[in-house]
Amino acid sequence: MAPLDDAIAMMLVEQAPDGTLHLELRGELDIVSVAALQPQVAAALAYDSSRVVLDAAGLTYVDSSGLAVLLRLASRHGSLEMRHASDPVRQIIGAAGLASRFGLAAEPRPVQRRRFPRELLSVRESRTFVLDVLRDVEAPVRELAAILVAEVATNAVLHAASAFEVAIAVADDGVRVEVADDGGGTPKLLEPDRDSTKGRGLVIVDRLSRRWGVQSRGDESKTVWFELERPEGGKDITELDTAPGP
Repeated sequence: MAPLDDAIAMMLVEQAPDGTLHLELRGELDIVSVAALQPQVAAALAYDSSRVVLDAAGLTYVDSSGLAVLLRLASRHGSLEMRHASDPVRQIIGAAGLASRFGLAAEPRPVQRRRFPRELLSVRESRTFVLDVLRDVEAPVRELAAILVAEVATNAVLHAASAFEVAIAVADDGVRVEVADDGGGTPKLLEPDRDSTKGRGLVIVDRLSRRWGVQSRGDESKTVWFELERPEGGKDITELDTAPGP
């Protein structure tokens, strides 16, 4: 990987064996450096790749001209994922409405966890826990998270016959809630008949969440998670450490 630079900015370009194009930008990507970096930009555009990963740890500033270059790269290669962007760069990209286009997920805040015993009262207590942790989150998101955690916690108690742990992470673009249990079986999305009295818990989760899923923890235990988008949200939240607590 050879550096290509001028007095203001530097771009490093390398294609990985899997075809991913890796870029690193340092300095200020503004109207002056964009002009100076045209040969390097052209070289990056010439690669045959379906994915670009951009390390922006050393990028201190980007203006509309720089954003235009990044959009050209994203359009040429199908996607562009920006990593390690500073807060000022995040703010600029967010203000331009491009956080989602550049795969710029908000950094999650510290995860909060609580373990609950295997009893029906724990379902209600898990809902209260979510409401308390999300007290500073927008009311519709907060209330919806409480509704959905109750459905997943109910499955843990009744179907997995297990105690469970709830983990919550909040980011600027969304909320992620995980419910880990020690029971067997894999929750499945059903299509209950109109008069069926069972099978609607995950239907509710599926229809009201941004996305959800089930992750095995290597034995019979599993984690069921869901994500909710906050107003003006963009990309996915970084996956939590799903290892159970003490």
